[in-house]
Amino acid sequence: MPGENRKRLRPDKMKRLGRIVLIVIGASVLGAYIAGMIVMFGRFQGNTSVNGVDVSHMTAEEAEEVYRHTYDGWKLTVRTLEGNEEVIDGEAIGYALSMNPSFSKMVLHQNYLKWPLTPYVKTDLRTIGSAVFDEEKLRSALAGLECVSGDEIRDPADAHIGRSENGGYYELVEADDGNRLNEERLYEAVAETIHAGGREIDLEEAGCYEKASVYADDETLNALYEPVRLFQEAVISIDMEGGVTEELTKEIYGDWLEYDFDTGVMSVSSDKAYAYASSLYDRYSTYGHKRKLKAHAGDIVEVGGSEYDNFGYDMDLEKTASTIRDALLKGTSQKVSCTWNQFGLERNEIGSDFGNTYVEISLDEQRMWYYVDGEIIVSTGIVSGLATESRATPTGCFQVLDKLTDHRMQGSYGAAFANYVIAIMHNGICIHDSSWRDEYGGDIWLYDGSHGCINTPYNAVKTIYENIWDGVPVVIYDRANTVPVVKNELYTGTDEDLFHETSEEE
Repeated sequence: MPGENRKRLRPDKMKRLGRIVLIVIGASVLGAYIAGMIVMFGRFQGNTSVNGVDVSHMTAEEAEEVYRHTYDGWKLTVRTLEGNEEVIDGEAIGYALSMNPSFSKMVLHQNYLKWPLTPYVKTDLRTIGSAVFDEEKLRSALAGLECVSGDEIRDPADAHIGRSENGGYYELVEADDGNRLNEERLYEAVAETIHAGGREIDLEEAGCYEKASVYADDETLNALYEPVRLFQEAVISIDMEGGVTEELTKEIYGDWLEYDFDTGVMSVSSDKAYAYASSLYDRYSTYGHKRKLKAHAGDIVEVGGSEYDNFGYDMDLEKTASTIRDALLKGTSQKVSCTWNQFGLERNEIGSDFGNTYVEISLDEQRMWYYVDGEIIVSTGIVSGLATESRATPTGCFQVLDKLTDHRMQGSYGAAFANYVIAIMHNGICIHDSSWRDEYGGDIWLYDGSHGCINTPYNAVKTIYENIWDGVPVVIYDRANTVPVVKNELYTGTDEDLFHETSEEE
């Protein structure tokens, strides 16, 4: 039947129709694909860059134009080790672009079969020699940089054994790489950056600087330095007497040393050891030097420094310098003592060396005090030498040299007897009683003073005599400087003649 035939033909027709549709779709896709290839032929595919410059869908000519405009006004920033920046201008070095391969060749090498995948795949084409320059002009530009020819260029310095600025002792000096550029490495690094189209270069990162060849951790250098280091660890403690110690360290004695690195022998400069001993002498020798005394009234007075002084520390410079030098040569920490020709007593914070037991005599006040362990046991008026150059009592720092009783004194004044005599100066001046006087203190010394001795009331001098001993300091000062220059003749006899036969001054 007719109706039945139509039903049997329908499936075939459907199949033919399906094939037609597929053919049409396939043809369309193929056509679009081919059309895409045709459109993209002679152009860079999408998502493509050359040396970082986007050239997607451009012809070779368009891409080259864009690329060249990208590098218009090209400059190279040069960053130095110190963080400074200098600029090389493209025009100064004949900067130009020379593509290899060219844009036209790069376009031809595009794989157009894959153009539908370009949205998903990024392509970054690289060229060699994309930028060119005049070599001589570049070398000239580099030579003119401050970091190459400036005044602050430092050559590399190897680690070495040198002298410290703080005392001149030997020390291991760390290497200094300096900031000297290696000209060939500099040129190569800059040229490479230019060729790659770069606009900046860090010279340190590019390895353009010269470097030291020996550093502080070098084993050979440390082995050479070790014996010197150990030697300089020595600390010499110097007993300055009177409760004071000085420490001699490498910061002080460093430049006295001279080490022979070939023989391993250390020497110490005798002259510098002597100069140091001289500085100790100036600071700690008090004999014949001015120093300070806290007077009975609490004020500070300057005492000593006269040719008559006979009390205080007197250092032997030659022997002390030799002791210090010999101690240093041993290369070990130790304690040594200065050599003294004469000693003072205990030093204090203001620089005096009288201790707490001493005699204080004030000529301007015409008074005398005797301290024993810091306590005054005698305070008395006195009459000192007449205030003239030939008879005034010298000021200064003295000590008890001898004690005499029932002594007959003789001098230009004739003869005089004293029950108690305490000798304090080598010219015969003493502290003694004076039975011929009824009054003490005041201004008697200005018109009826002694011939230089300290005339003292009987009971006062007796107490002092009974509580004093040889070596006790006697300090005499005159705040008013009434007689600034004393010209008493120095006694020229022996101590025995002076203190056991006669006394030259009343």
